[in-house]
Order: sequence, then C-alpha cells, then structure tokens
Amino acid sequence: MVLSRVAWVLAIIWLLCAFLVFPIQRAGIAAQYIIAGALLIASVGMGVYLAAKGKELTKNERWGIILSIPVWLLLAYTFYR
Repeated sequence: MVLSRVAWVLAIIWLLCAFLVFPIQRAGIAAQYIIAGALLIASVGMGVYLAAKGKELTKNERWGIILSIPVWLLLAYTFYR
C-alpha cells in the first residue's frame, strides 16, 4: 500500500516536471535534478520504512520494496547524469 502511494507521488512529480519544464527552466532549476532528488528521497524513505516495519509486511510487500529501491536509485542516477 505504501509502495503504491510513493509510486503515485513519483509519477505526479515526474508529470509536473514534464509539463512545467519551461517555467522551471526560467527559474534556473534543472527539472532532472528535481526528479533525481525525489527518486533518491523515495528510495531512502522506503529503505527506512522497510527497516522499521519489515516484520509486519507481507512477503510480497517486502519483495516489492526490496526490488523497487535499486530501480529508483538507478533511475535517480540516470536523471542526475
């Protein structure tokens, strides 16, 4: 449940950066850094959540979080570069 909420928030951030690319660039902010930061914060947050609530999660929820963290970190790296 938490994983899907975080994924939706990341999708909304990505869409906002995609649609507001010109106002963001005029403000002097690179949109890819916003997306990379959001992905990094989400992966660290999910890692902390997994460490705190790991025993209470179902097997599928644990594996979903475990597999999503490296994917988000890889995406953050590609957006940062």
